Amino acid sequence: MKEYMHVKRTERIRNTEGLTLMEVIISLAILGIITVSIITIFSNSYSNIFSLGNRSKALAEASRRIEILYTIPVEARNVATLKDALVDATTIYVEDEAALYHTTSENITRFMINPKTLLLNHIEENTGFKVTIVVFYQDGGRWVTLDTFLRGGI
Repeated sequence: MKEYMHVKRTERIRNTEGLTLMEVIISLAILGIITVSIITIFSNSYSNIFSLGNRSKALAEASRRIEILYTIPVEARNVATLKDALVDATTIYVEDEAALYHTTSENITRFMINPKTLLLNHIEENTGFKVTIVVFYQDGGRWVTLDTFLRGGI
């Protein structure tokens, strides 16, 4: 009888296959933490990609507008011709820098033209225009700025 009890006890110990409830709960908690971390990383990455895509579009729009100005012949460049080349339904001309960066809820492009005379090598003068173009994106909450100097008559 003593031998039988001993055999039964060892058989019970060897036949304990599977997981306890505590092991299952701990493994589910770890799996949940890993899943939440991965989802957070992917959602932040998507948000950043979307934001950078909008910034790239705004930068391309500002570059496109500057390229328009470079197509105007140097002899024909003056404030009026530069304004006429840029003003449209989504672009406005402003007189001062404060108005250039005034935020609104619209994605609108603003630009400013200032006549400039630059000295090259303290000898040669180069006259032209400093053009600043600001393109807003993300409903006017962010913007990109491009500046250029265009040679031309003042």
